[in-house]
Amino acid sequence: MCGIFGKVGSLRERDMHVATEMLCHRGPDGQVHKTYAHNVHFFHARLSIVDIEGGTQPMDDEDLAIIFNGEIYNHQELRTKFGLTGRTRSDTETVLLMYKQLGLDMLSHMDGMFAIALFDKKQGKVFLLRDRAGKKPLYIGVADDGIYFGSEQNLLQKIMRPSIHLPSIAEYLQTGMVYGENTPYKDIYELQPGHRISIDIENLSLSEQQQWWSIGPYYEQVLELQEQEALALLDEKLKIAVKRRVESSDLEVGCFLSGGIDSGIMAAMASVLKPNLRTFTVKFQNEYDESVVAKQVAKFLNTNHQELEVSYDKLANDFESIVSAYGEPFMDDSQIPSYYVAREAKKHVTVIINGDGGDELFGGYRRYVPFAHSFLGIVL
Repeated sequence: MCGIFGKVGSLRERDMHVATEMLCHRGPDGQVHKTYAHNVHFFHARLSIVDIEGGTQPMDDEDLAIIFNGEIYNHQELRTKFGLTGRTRSDTETVLLMYKQLGLDMLSHMDGMFAIALFDKKQGKVFLLRDRAGKKPLYIGVADDGIYFGSEQNLLQKIMRPSIHLPSIAEYLQTGMVYGENTPYKDIYELQPGHRISIDIENLSLSEQQQWWSIGPYYEQVLELQEQEALALLDEKLKIAVKRRVESSDLEVGCFLSGGIDSGIMAAMASVLKPNLRTFTVKFQNEYDESVVAKQVAKFLNTNHQELEVSYDKLANDFESIVSAYGEPFMDDSQIPSYYVAREAKKHVTVIINGDGGDELFGGYRRYVPFAHSFLGIVL
């Protein structure tokens, strides 16, 4: 997890102090600020995972500059496929090399999670790019003296001091979420997953958001496959995904293991690639305990297993920090155990894989059942 911040327009020295202070927790390994073309300001707070020595950002290459939060899992494959040669082993440089060869068409070849700000000096534009699922956040703030962008709403809110956007608050109270590009603040917007947008540095104008990827066509596509063929194809795709995530990091990669199907599959595939894989199970005091089943799975997979005990004893002291970290109203109470799980795991490893997303993709939650039996939008 890194942090990015930037502005096209005049930048106050105070703004950089605020960015350094508020994004340091996302990137403790270094904070660097550079200015390009007199009014393009890039700031990067780095958590070193890929090419620890050579991956410092902002990164320049002739007429290009980039700041990047995330990871391109297949970046080494892309270098081989497109014959790319660089000065570093960094996936950040791979993005620059890909852009030089393919332009924004590079996005369709990139497998990863990312929020990217890329300055093309020849075009006089800053391109903001977000990954398919929106795993990495990217917010845009529009002000009279320029356009801000960054990894956290809290940062833009502290710098811009915007008014509250009441329709978004009403939407949240009705549905439990702030939908689409809206945020709780006026003049601060979210770049949508699978979208890109550009900023013209001369007239400080912002283009419309353009969608470069959608999951819709994949659900509509009909595959003529038998059950065993479908299972074999799914197995192949999962193994590729796990392999890329385990092998792309220069740091040790661990795995959360709850004992359930999703995390169990991830751990099984990762343990083949990485003998003595470190797995972690969380035990919450006086809560449902999955550690017994997880321990059995870990023993079967022969992993280096550890149980992390988590207590809510200090929740009253931690609650404000947990809630404010999201930068906007967030109704899902999973934010509380997620905070404690991450805090405990960080004592042992920096990079973790898990099975999150399986229930969403395969309809594994009970709340999906009524929709499976719906007709013309009416739940039967």
